[in-house]
Amino acid sequence: MAYRELSAQPQTQADFDEFLADLYRELKQGVRDPNEVVRDTLCQIYLGILTPPAEVEKLLPGARALMHSFDPRNVTTEPEYYPDIDAKLYAERKPFIWLWQMFDRSAL
Repeated sequence: MAYRELSAQPQTQADFDEFLADLYRELKQGVRDPNEVVRDTLCQIYLGILTPPAEVEKLLPGARALMHSFDPRNVTTEPEYYPDIDAKLYAERKPFIWLWQMFDRSAL
C-alpha cells in the first residue's frame, strides 16, 4: 500500500527550510563553538527566543537551570559514564549528539 503524500503549508515549509538552512550554515562555517550554536538553537526550539548569555542571570532560578541545560557542556550523556570512552573524541561530537537528541524530543 502506498502512503498519501503529505506536506506542510507553504509558509510553514519555508520557515522550516530557513531554520534548517541557518543551522546548517552556522555549523558548517565553524566560526562559533558548536556548543554555543547548539545551546542557542535549542533555546530557539524550546523557548522561541534567543536569550544572550548576559541576560540569563536576570531570569528566575528555574529558567536559568533550563537555559543551562541547553548547553551540551552542562549535561552528561550516557556514554560519558563509561571509563573506556575517549573523552576528548567524544567532547568533539557531543554537541551534535545533544542537538540530535533534544531536536528529536522537541515538537519539531
